[in-house]
Amino acid sequence: MVSAGGAEKDIDLQVVENIPRETLVALLKRKDKEAKTLQGKIDKLEEKYVKVVRFNKILMEDRNSFQRFCHELLPESDGVFEEAAAQETATNLNELLKQLSSWRSNAEAANEDRKVFRQFVELVFPGEESTLQLFDRPALGDEAFNALQQRWVEVEDLHNQSIASINTMAREQVLAKTEELEAAQHAHREADQKIQELKQELTVFAREKAKRLKQKLHGGDGEGSSSAPTIDTEGSAPASPSRAWELELRQLQDQ
Repeated sequence: MVSAGGAEKDIDLQVVENIPRETLVALLKRKDKEAKTLQGKIDKLEEKYVKVVRFNKILMEDRNSFQRFCHELLPESDGVFEEAAAQETATNLNELLKQLSSWRSNAEAANEDRKVFRQFVELVFPGEESTLQLFDRPALGDEAFNALQQRWVEVEDLHNQSIASINTMAREQVLAKTEELEAAQHAHREADQKIQELKQELTVFAREKAKRLKQKLHGGDGEGSSSAPTIDTEGSAPASPSRAWELELRQLQDQ
């Protein structure tokens, strides 16, 4: 018994034998042309596929690099990439932009604080290049703090020395002024004592003179009547010597 496959082959051969040779050649050429066309399309597809695979590999590497960059710049950005990978969707850049904006604000605030601190250092240590060179570094760090602390201690020591020198000069001036004041007070006391002595001498002299005038006044009345009259300073009538002595005695008593 002939199988079904064998029967089909016999039928195909019979069909082919019944087709003219020219027709078969044309069919073969057309099939060959179609095969070449398909092979060209396959080659192009394979080339495109290779490019796509290479491009996807580059994209994955770029994505990993971008993810590492975001991790260094924004440590909290890992959750955004993990969520996108789990949902097989694109990364939500809005969340990254929010974090970047917050980070930028903090960086700007830190930069402003750095400028203010530099201005403060310039006020404390004016014209010192060594302290200003510390701000040329990207970050100050412990070394800069130690340098500023050491310089502050040096300035404080100089300030304390200046204060001690000023205090010494002030004490010397106070002692000098105190000695001058004591000398002036002593001279004042001596002058007061001298004045009192002069007053006493003047009082004694006035008393003695008054005593002599009294004696002249009481003992010289007779002589005064026969003596020549005196002329008053105002040009009035001549006065007797006893009258002049009485006036002088009254002046001494008033003194």
